[in-house]
Amino acid sequence: MRITINGQYEEVRIQRSISLKNWNPAKGCSKGKDRASIELNNYIGALTTRAYEKHKELTFESALITPKTILKRVFGKDETIRTLMGTIREEISSMEKVVDIDYSPVTINRYKKMYSENLKLLCHVFMRRRILHSMNFPLISSSPLTFFSKNRSRDYAVTQ
Repeated sequence: MRITINGQYEEVRIQRSISLKNWNPAKGCSKGKDRASIELNNYIGALTTRAYEKHKELTFESALITPKTILKRVFGKDETIRTLMGTIREEISSMEKVVDIDYSPVTINRYKKMYSENLKLLCHVFMRRRILHSMNFPLISSSPLTFFSKNRSRDYAVTQ
């Protein structure tokens, strides 16, 4: 699949193949009427439609439109991964911008304390998991840490 914008082009392989005698280079699709040719044509049509949709989204966002950004969006490589703690951190920083307007300083301090306590808890829980996974089975079954693996809900509880 090739996308060209203002002379700039970017190509990507769609990991599908067909014989040369069944390919129509002028139309960019398969000539055949068999099931494989119809599926290939439908797949190419779906990718083309998705590329036009992503171009439209970039236009509405007033973003820089390049063939590379369109292809990244078409194949889902442009999306960022959001984490719970990252989202909380972003929300706290947006709250700090409107302190004394929408939020009081006490509320923001409570959110910061909640964030730090959750961070400590997550570090504690995941560090224990790493230790448990690095041990061999006979050592785990004979140690007092087996209580953690059998009763996980008890260790996840937040105490004050």
